[in-house]
Amino acid sequence: MANPSFYLSATISPLPTPVEFNDKYARLVPSEVEWDNFGPSGHPFVLQFTRLKGKATVFTLNDAGRLESATSYSDHFAATDFFGALELVRFFERALLDIDTHTGEFSQFPHLVCTVQPPSGRYAGGFQELQCQEQPGGSFNLTVVQYCPFFVQGPGALDTAVVIGTILEEEFPVCYPITWLMVPVCD
Repeated sequence: MANPSFYLSATISPLPTPVEFNDKYARLVPSEVEWDNFGPSGHPFVLQFTRLKGKATVFTLNDAGRLESATSYSDHFAATDFFGALELVRFFERALLDIDTHTGEFSQFPHLVCTVQPPSGRYAGGFQELQCQEQPGGSFNLTVVQYCPFFVQGPGALDTAVVIGTILEEEFPVCYPITWLMVPVCD
């Protein structure tokens, strides 16, 4: 199978403290943040977590290694902006992510490009692991997927705590590394 479907199971090892995402499945939900410049089909989706596989989102990797999923609007792709060393991960429609064919410039939101890694042996189940990074050519070398609870707490809370950065943020904000396990849909 060229592009198998899978669930993403988020895990961390060793477990430093109980974290919301550990041993849960990723699911996409519409962002609750107002995005005035997008039409209804351009609405971004964000990652949340569930223990129930039946409520989890099914993902695939396209031929270019872009993480994608079908949403209630259309196919959406994992992306970030390219303005900093710690960026929120959201899912956008293809039209918002493609490179301008006239200028060769990145769109507003570069894709995340992912590769399948063999099981590391650190996690139960023997599942392959997904390693993602900002597409080549971005301003930073974003390779560390992490969960930062600070982003979804208190006044001014954002719509997701899943970020990708250049390093693991361990002081401010305190973040926890995410390892994505690829759980086959048909197992």
